[in-house]
Amino acid sequence: MKKSFIYSFALAAVALLVGVGVVSAHGGLGNFSNLTLEEQATQHEQMFEKQADILGISVDDYKQAWSEGKNLMQIAEEQGITVEDLRSRMQEQKQSLLQEHLNNLVTQGVITQAQADSRLAAMEQQVGKGMGMMGPKGAHHHGFFRQ
Repeated sequence: MKKSFIYSFALAAVALLVGVGVVSAHGGLGNFSNLTLEEQATQHEQMFEKQADILGISVDDYKQAWSEGKNLMQIAEEQGITVEDLRSRMQEQKQSLLQEHLNNLVTQGVITQAQADSRLAAMEQQVGKGMGMMGPKGAHHHGFFRQ
């Protein structure tokens, strides 16, 4: 009985150490990204730029509000932007980014213009059905965007 308990404890300790090693390899607890620190910083800067653009404020103003612990909705409210207007602005930005991405794929010869047009129409239909550009209920599908 005592031997079984010691064996179970040792097995649990090994599992914990392996788990911590896996988490550490992914950049720390809660961050399972394969991005380098430079890529993470670039991605964050792009997020600041996109969100500042949505709100119609400077990136510096957005960063200042973010550093004070405010989220996008709180900053929008301070700017007098309603939830509906924010959603509309975000949808317009996503539509623009999708169009830009599809145009790039056509330019690079990855897809044809007809395929890009078809994909855009399909995405617009999904939005019309409440699916959004990210799929049902905001699920992240990495077909076009990294969020």
